[in-house]
Amino acid sequence: MVFDFALRLKKLQRKLRKTRVDCAVFGGLEKTDSNAYYYSGGLSVPNLLVVTPDYAAIFSSERGFDFFDGVFPLKDFRKNLFALLKKLKTRRIGVDEHSDSSRLAFRLMQKKYAVKPAGEIIGELRLFKDGREMRLLAQAQKTTKECVAFAQAKGFTGKTENQIAGLIEFAAREKGVAADAFPPIVACNENASIPHWTPSLKKAGKNDLLLVDAGVRCERYCGDFTRTFYEGSDAEIRDAIVAVEEAKKAAEKKAKPGVTGKALSALALLVLKEYGFEKNSFREAGLSLGHFIGLDAHDGAKRWNDAKLKSGMAFTIEPGIYFPRKFGVRFEDVVLLK
Repeated sequence: MVFDFALRLKKLQRKLRKTRVDCAVFGGLEKTDSNAYYYSGGLSVPNLLVVTPDYAAIFSSERGFDFFDGVFPLKDFRKNLFALLKKLKTRRIGVDEHSDSSRLAFRLMQKKYAVKPAGEIIGELRLFKDGREMRLLAQAQKTTKECVAFAQAKGFTGKTENQIAGLIEFAAREKGVAADAFPPIVACNENASIPHWTPSLKKAGKNDLLLVDAGVRCERYCGDFTRTFYEGSDAEIRDAIVAVEEAKKAAEKKAKPGVTGKALSALALLVLKEYGFEKNSFREAGLSLGHFIGLDAHDGAKRWNDAKLKSGMAFTIEPGIYFPRKFGVRFEDVVLLK
């Protein structure tokens, strides 16, 4: 079963009728764009979609876009794009500010078009997953956990952060996928205090803290799993681990349709405060408790914290505690609201 890309495109067109944008322009100029794939199934680079409430065109080297009104080659696509916009007589153009096609905004403004950011409009439909998307997300998360477990079974002691990340990537390839939802994060001791640390040559000792954050893709849908490992005796670290695990469980228990991300965040922060870690919480580090997940690890171009959760949404919950230059603790899993 393949996705109904034509239906997704029609839903976007209906949505555009309710906005102040006459035309949406989005796609990938140097890398595959998730919005372009979501509405077309196209994976070529570059590709570009031009969508109005009554017309849809794609510039691509691929075939099979018979549900588009216009299919154009990539040769001279910028020249042909502006010719098409002139033909459509549209002036208010929404550009996906989150994609690399946003660079076209400058040329559009030079030609006196009214350019508006439209990433949230274009990406909002992606917040609601159908049954197949949910199954792919569940499989991606299950496989991610298996890859982390593989690396753990090989033993962390004496291995560098890079080597541990490599074990996760190897396990993913062995399973026929790739750990490329984002580059794996492996951080030892003080490195774990930097939330998005890049693995280094630092070696993990027997009693060192190790934070591992990874995600594989299953048919382009992402997993995102974080676990903090520690076998040492430092009381502060052990308390921090218990606090973060309890904060995560409390938020997950209340994660139901109708609840806001903000409310779940407040609940997790309350748990961390009860353990005495409010000054080193994820919020103090400038992080959110969670984020939407799907074709991208951070999906849908909408802030999770501001959203009211609904059935069909998929998101992470990842409370953390960060002590600068000392250590960090984070636990994360994916929640699928059926």
